[in-house]
Amino acid sequence: MYEKNGWPWAGLINTKLKASNSLVNKMIDLWTSTNWGDNFENYRRPSYQGAIYPDTRTRQLPNIKIDIELTELTNLAYSELQTVFSKDMIVVMSELNCLVPKGKIPWHHDRMAKCFYGTRIILPLFNVENIKFYFSSWHDNTPIDSTNFPAKDFMDTDIVSLLVEPGYYYIFNHRVPHQTISFSEKPRAMFSIDLVAESNIEKCREKSDNGRPIFKEISQEEKTKIIPNI
Repeated sequence: MYEKNGWPWAGLINTKLKASNSLVNKMIDLWTSTNWGDNFENYRRPSYQGAIYPDTRTRQLPNIKIDIELTELTNLAYSELQTVFSKDMIVVMSELNCLVPKGKIPWHHDRMAKCFYGTRIILPLFNVENIKFYFSSWHDNTPIDSTNFPAKDFMDTDIVSLLVEPGYYYIFNHRVPHQTISFSEKPRAMFSIDLVAESNIEKCREKSDNGRPIFKEISQEEKTKIIPNI
């Protein structure tokens, strides 16, 4: 069975680690005090992420300016995650994010090098009761020599839809086809953090000639069928 950074190859895994109440409350306070905009027009995602641009907003690290409040919360989350990850894992990204009411993040896969080497952990905060996360394995014919192809064209038939519980850390596999749909009239609040092994940190920070992140092909190992979510 293929594993990544010590965790099984699944769509979504509940680590069973509950975030401290103090951390969750601080994150909720920061999320609610963030100016997402009257129509959620603020904190837009970068333009190159066009596929998921319309319905999501992020307050993200690293950023051009230092976000002291988000940095503090990221460090606290990282210290809690030391019980489920080895100490040589380094934070490469964290964010508070907002999925707008009735929003949808269509089928895609995250192609950046930090996604290839790293593991994403999500911490749902509130308004997640009517949010569904969908995952699929890669089809056997998925190319491993290209980064430029639609995930929905190479999905297998083992599609699952899952819900999450607020306050728990989940491993979120963004290298397989996945989508998120909100059936709610309320905006979803969530914290995400990406951890990468120290030995791979420089590979994650490489940029292409145009300054954009390096995209990574799907590997043969990543075509391993995802196990039932734990």
